[in-house]
Amino acid sequence: ALIAVKMIVTPRITYLLADQAALWIDGKPDRMISNFAFLLGSFPTALGVQSYAVEYLVCPDLVSAAIVLGTIASAPLMYGTASILTILAESPESLARAEQACILNCCIASIASILIVFAIFTYKRVLIQPPHLHTTLILVFTLVSATSGLLHRFHQIPALAAAHLTALHASRLATPALALNLLCLVRGSSTSRLASGLLLLPGPLLALLTLLLLLAPYSTSHFLPFGSSQDELSLGVHCLALAPTLICLLLLSKEGSPSREDSPCLTGVQIFRHTLLLLSMATAMFASIALSIGRLLLSESSYPGTFKVLIICNCIFSSGQGLFILAIFGMDAASKLFNPIRSLLDKLVTLSGRREVLVDAFFMPSVIHSVSTE
Repeated sequence: ALIAVKMIVTPRITYLLADQAALWIDGKPDRMISNFAFLLGSFPTALGVQSYAVEYLVCPDLVSAAIVLGTIASAPLMYGTASILTILAESPESLARAEQACILNCCIASIASILIVFAIFTYKRVLIQPPHLHTTLILVFTLVSATSGLLHRFHQIPALAAAHLTALHASRLATPALALNLLCLVRGSSTSRLASGLLLLPGPLLALLTLLLLLAPYSTSHFLPFGSSQDELSLGVHCLALAPTLICLLLLSKEGSPSREDSPCLTGVQIFRHTLLLLSMATAMFASIALSIGRLLLSESSYPGTFKVLIICNCIFSSGQGLFILAIFGMDAASKLFNPIRSLLDKLVTLSGRREVLVDAFFMPSVIHSVSTE
């Protein structure tokens, strides 16, 4: 939750404060100062947070992994922000071209990531086990959304755009069901297969309302293919999905780890991974909400350069949703790829007597071990 605040909320707050301060001082907003304020707010969390977590024993393993994920997520945000510091105005057509280019790359990466996660789930035989069953449903919708978005990039027809948004909204609306199922498992409450199946239905059914956008005017030259109706629907869908997800996350934070007797199919690592998934989905929902509100309130012929960063960030969270899922559930498999390199460096550095200073500091074994050990 703190990473979501730092990476999504803080840049927008600094942007708005700088914008209002310039308005009070000069009587008009200074878009250059506002762009720089957004860059300043996008810096990742300092490593001093980990020192405080270790000193006061406040979930040091979770904080370590969160800082690593937050730093990775901040890189594209800072890169995009730095590239638009001097851009004071962007046309809707320019924003549409930037979004389409981002969608192409993100969809390809997301499709590959989802297939890898499917292979991991199949190998571990957890596709239909709780809570992975709900995660599998999110994977399916994410795959459909990325595939439709990729096809729409080359064949810009309303049906593909609506399919992309419908599958995306279905994945977001399926998140509260995952959060509720995880909360029940942590508390040791057993749910029948019928109840688990019923939890899977509301999200996809509500997402079908997105198909009503086919009745709205369609345009390929604007970054909103279906106009303001798309933002209004997106705002409602993400608010509906975010509220129960945050409530369940709050309740999960107050629960302890389940015992093997109460929940034999759920381990601490699985709770950790699914909690990270819920946090990442909640962050993506907040990004979509903030962007929708901004576009509804700011209806001009040109937009500030920061708006381009907001659109690209939302595109990464939406079309590239599979990348975050792979980072969460494929981290242990990815860490094993570094074992041969780490062994080689171990031998080289041991000869120079500097093993702990160089190797341990570079690979952060405590962080990798906390995420990958089951």
